[in-house]
Amino acid sequence: MRSAANQSDGWVVGIDAGGTRTRAVLADARDGRVRGKGEAGPGNALTVPGPELAAHLAEAVASDVPAMRGRVLAVAGGFAGAARAPEEERGRVRARAALSAALSRLGTAPDAVEIHSDVEAAFAGSPGQPADGLALVAGTGVVAARIEARVQAATSGGDGRLLGDDGGGFWIGREAARAALRTPAPRQG
Repeated sequence: MRSAANQSDGWVVGIDAGGTRTRAVLADARDGRVRGKGEAGPGNALTVPGPELAAHLAEAVASDVPAMRGRVLAVAGGFAGAARAPEEERGRVRARAALSAALSRLGTAPDAVEIHSDVEAAFAGSPGQPADGLALVAGTGVVAARIEARVQAATSGGDGRLLGDDGGGFWIGREAARAALRTPAPRQG
């Protein structure tokens, strides 16, 4: 029988679900040491269909350390497309449903499951763990946000590839393709 002192024995999982890929890290709940890492396809809660998102989440988490997933105590995920509070926001609802399906598929039922925006997750990792400040996420997409009490209070950008995200990976690729199409072909001899 486990004593009260050993109740924190187990694992925690952190998930970074972005527009390009989903990454998961398994860490020891007691000392925070990383025990495994996994990666899968895109994890944007608004643009990736629910069943596909659940499959990517399950793949990333399962490739951590499969034998240990039964002892997962908590899971926290930062999702592109899970804009900001409140909990009923569409991206957060879709992220929670997909993560619940993935965890069920893997046969694990952690005591705590938290869904955050990718901006909140990035800010949470900043030095000194401040409660308030500014965050910039520049990847496949781009968003800047004001964080108040560790919650995304206001944003600029993050509107997706069709409406904005100027300076993000998708935008850079699209602009390069446009420039190449505008460049005249060299004349032959």
